[in-house]
Amino acid sequence: MRKIIVLNHKSYLKNEQAKSYPININNFIRNDQTIIICPSSIYIPYFKGKYNFKLGSQTIESDNITGELTGEILKSLEVKYTLIGTNDRKNKYEETPKQINKKVKEAIKYNIRPIITIGETFYEKELNKTLDVLTKELKEYLKDIEVKQDIIINYSPNWSYQGKQIPKEDYIYEAVDFIKTFIKRKYNANIKVIYGGNVTKDSILKLDKIKNIDGFLIDKPSTNLKEIIEILNTIE
Repeated sequence: MRKIIVLNHKSYLKNEQAKSYPININNFIRNDQTIIICPSSIYIPYFKGKYNFKLGSQTIESDNITGELTGEILKSLEVKYTLIGTNDRKNKYEETPKQINKKVKEAIKYNIRPIITIGETFYEKELNKTLDVLTKELKEYLKDIEVKQDIIINYSPNWSYQGKQIPKEDYIYEAVDFIKTFIKRKYNANIKVIYGGNVTKDSILKLDKIKNIDGFLIDKPSTNLKEIIEILNTIE
């Protein structure tokens, strides 16, 4: 199975590091993996070109707001994917389901493939509400959208992101299986579901054994070339 690996740089790289990153990583990308790199927005032009990876953005906006990037701008920059609803934006900027839904629609409007994060909090997990939360978020984020195979769901438990913890394999397997089954029954679409949440060189061996995961979202470790190359080579 061809794995999807999303490298979310956030704001970790300085200018010179970002400028050399595409060239340095390009020859280490395997033919059996789809690598999507989401650099900081100001560095997107550095990542345009004939590389072995796909270009993504860290967010998208439907309105002309200072500092944000609309679907029209991203399309002009040849961006093919965008992250939507990441845990840090929901936690820090309090992005609402309505806002996330608008971003998904904006991406689809400009033929940009959305990578949508869903996941429960620690409190919801302790109340055994995980599947209820996933159902609610999927319905809200995909409201009035014709779901097709080009939508990617990133399952990233909020409690794992905040606490630097990794859920047990069977816990992740059940959540991913539920997401795929829900989408298939409700929208008759076979979508890809990746896992994001403390994916590192130490956790990847354990995570890669979960057979129904279609790939991974990796943030800070993706900015360390030595570490990310090790991770990419470990993934089967």
